[in-house]
Amino acid sequence: PSAMGRRNRLRTKRDGADPPAKKARLEAAKMMPETEEDWSKWVYDSATWTKYYQDQKVVAEEDWDKFKAAFAEPLPTVIRFNPCHYLTTEHIETFEALQKEGGEGAPFRLHWADSISAWQFSMERRQIRKNSEFKALKKYLYQQEMRGALSRQEAVSMIPPLFLGVEPHHRVLDLCAAPGSKTTQLLEAMNVSCPEPGLMPDTKGVVVANDLDFKRANLLTHQVQRMKVKNCLVMNMDAQYWPWLYNEEDEEEVLQYDRILCDVPCTGDGTLRKNPVIWKTWKVTDGLAMHFRQAAILGRGLEQLKVGGRLVYSTCSMNPMENESVVASALMKYGAAVEIMEPPEHLSALKSAPGMTEWLVPKAEGGYFSSWEELDPAMKAKNTYRTTMFHEPLSDEVRAQLPRCRRFPPHLMDTGGFFVAVFVKHAHITRLSRRELYYQNQKARAAAAAEAAKEADAAPVADGPNDPEPAAAAAGD
Repeated sequence: PSAMGRRNRLRTKRDGADPPAKKARLEAAKMMPETEEDWSKWVYDSATWTKYYQDQKVVAEEDWDKFKAAFAEPLPTVIRFNPCHYLTTEHIETFEALQKEGGEGAPFRLHWADSISAWQFSMERRQIRKNSEFKALKKYLYQQEMRGALSRQEAVSMIPPLFLGVEPHHRVLDLCAAPGSKTTQLLEAMNVSCPEPGLMPDTKGVVVANDLDFKRANLLTHQVQRMKVKNCLVMNMDAQYWPWLYNEEDEEEVLQYDRILCDVPCTGDGTLRKNPVIWKTWKVTDGLAMHFRQAAILGRGLEQLKVGGRLVYSTCSMNPMENESVVASALMKYGAAVEIMEPPEHLSALKSAPGMTEWLVPKAEGGYFSSWEELDPAMKAKNTYRTTMFHEPLSDEVRAQLPRCRRFPPHLMDTGGFFVAVFVKHAHITRLSRRELYYQNQKARAAAAAEAAKEADAAPVADGPNDPEPAAAAAGD
């Protein structure tokens, strides 16, 4: 086979193209109806999902019905205006007039996002796309989005960049950036000090936006080009192994980042309102498979962060296996070098729930583990579970920080589901190369396998009913 063919197969294997879970979603999506009327025939429910999240107690018992019902409701459409576009002032004046007039379908400004101009319609995206009544609105949104005047983005998805607190002089890294809505929001925050609409400021900051998937990175590039900015660099590589960059003039100076966004790949069950196909494909073990990759990306981000810098870890999942357990693993690994900070005070209008301090680790065959000690030695030797997934080994210091994380259930602000944690870095972190990480993991697995073999040898073997007496068996021929 050619070298090009080998590279393509390696890329496919590395990117995890069409894994079983993704194939199931694609197959289910083929059966999704195209007309608005047909969507009512879907069953927005899953017994497995319901039992899992009730057992995890992600919301208070009295809020459960509201929580679940919200996920079965259509998701409102939200747009965000670019503050540096020359038409922004005119657009905002028009929307303010429409809000004042009121009436069915009138947009209204999101009160909790004062620092950005975000507006919400009561209609969902499928209505705007399919219903001829909204043909003019559909055309308006498309044209202004292509001009870079606005971005269509889920409301709760705007929260992580707001928590990041980007300033014009910052060096920002967006590790998992595609499709690019958060990247454009970061660029808007960096360039918000434009002298007048339509003129880009002379900012010293830069946004480095990365994504592993080549096609998604191309989409990301298209999104950034709409902004007509010069201070953004798009990359295409695995965030787990983000390289160390050095100052060209001083090769000993490591280039680190003032702000880092880790909006990591996840199971996405917080997007059920706009992706109802997940109701059909969701499994309790999906979060286990994501945990390893998410923890690796978060760790790499913290290593790349400047001392005194801020990193936001976020997922569009409600699962503690992808949220609190990943955050706790980083706190345990890096100790006092990093800390979870409280949400910014100027975003106090946001309605959310604090992070959990206890959770259950699901078994593939049903049921749960509550601690690492419950696993038998053979299971510990496998790579399915890790100690970082469990809340039992956590120190009091780590457990005290977890409530500072924020979970955004859909029923509190009529949004999708999201999870956000804000890290601040207090001290340098020893960085490990890819080779060092590999051998560290191999050493841990070998130690677990040795322990399993040792315990298996030490275990007494019961004699079967037809086995010879031990003494006679020992005598032999």
